[in-house]
Amino acid sequence: MSYQINQVLKPIIEILNNKDVNLYLVGGQVRDSFLNKTNQDFDLMVATDFNMLIDLLEKKLGLEFTYHDKFLTATTKFASFELDIARARTEYYPAPGSLPIVSPASIKEDLKRRDFSVNAMAIQLNGSASGRLLDPFQGRKDISNLKLRSLHATSYLDDPTRILRGIKLILTHNFSFCRKDRQQIKDLLHLLPWKVLSLDRVFNELRKVLNLKTDISQLAELLTSLNVLKLLDPDYRFTKYSKTQFILLEEFLKRLSLNEFQIRPWLLRMAVLLQESKLDLDQLSLKKDEIKLISFTPATKVFTWRDNLSPTINIYNLFKQYSLEEIILLLINRGKFNIIADFNKYLKNYYACQIKIDGADLKRLGISPGPIYQEIFAKLMLEKFKKNVDDNKNAEIKFVKDFFSKKE
Repeated sequence: MSYQINQVLKPIIEILNNKDVNLYLVGGQVRDSFLNKTNQDFDLMVATDFNMLIDLLEKKLGLEFTYHDKFLTATTKFASFELDIARARTEYYPAPGSLPIVSPASIKEDLKRRDFSVNAMAIQLNGSASGRLLDPFQGRKDISNLKLRSLHATSYLDDPTRILRGIKLILTHNFSFCRKDRQQIKDLLHLLPWKVLSLDRVFNELRKVLNLKTDISQLAELLTSLNVLKLLDPDYRFTKYSKTQFILLEEFLKRLSLNEFQIRPWLLRMAVLLQESKLDLDQLSLKKDEIKLISFTPATKVFTWRDNLSPTINIYNLFKQYSLEEIILLLINRGKFNIIADFNKYLKNYYACQIKIDGADLKRLGISPGPIYQEIFAKLMLEKFKKNVDDNKNAEIKFVKDFFSKKE
């Protein structure tokens, strides 16, 4: 067990001195310790005395837990980490894709219910067997081979979202599905749709995949062989066009300074993947602006490029009516990588050119409300973009006065 894990969990382990409770570290933290990867989540488990442990931690460490009685778990923040403590449990799925019914169980039974062998290991943290590894399903061997192997034949049938969790591990940890699992997944996807499968559960897992802060162009190849978006839309087809668009988007995102701009990569990726889908987006827990972007249809938009204007002004005229995320979808649709440098310049100028005056300022200048306001703001934005107006309120007011005097 790593030094970091020992140091983070030391206060919790010390509380259990002389207590007849065995505490285990389970799941992703154990897996990642063998891969020398950092992990911000700590999953702890006890086979008995779950409530007693929570009470102790609340009293001794002042922790405040959120309880999930249905699943025998409690979560909290601890030393800047996410801490999840669970009672060892087994699961029963009343129907394929439904939420499980859980009941208390032994440590080994709990490990058996997990998604993959690489996540089905535990390290005992206290007592005479402290440091002992429990690995009943050869998870460490699968880690060495970077293979994802489910623990029983109905694993994906019970919970199809495990496919998406596996894909996330492929993209972040360089794992791959073993041959048996790949075939099980393909067979399962032919059985859809299932009425009990929650689209929101599928969507939330897919969102985690699409929200990864890394290049996920490999997902295009995975979707070519394992069409997992059928979990959202049983009629979904991942076409060559969708694949090309997705790879272009990943290349585009790599070239942008995303930290500087309010761009949501997961939403752009979702928009590209679902652009040929007939999925009713109102079925998903999406905000109105998210639905608007996913529904955006770049193919219907027309570029008008005027050769007699400079690239900077051309870019401004092309893009001023769209949001930044819509602009990216437009460029991906048109394959306009030759203007990526101008686009980056546009983004930087766009944020530097945000107008500081508002309608109240115009009113104080004696300008009556009306269509003239929109005309003034549009002209001001363009002149700021061209660097003809300094980026301060006084300069904007002076521009408006000059502009309005000419109008008269």
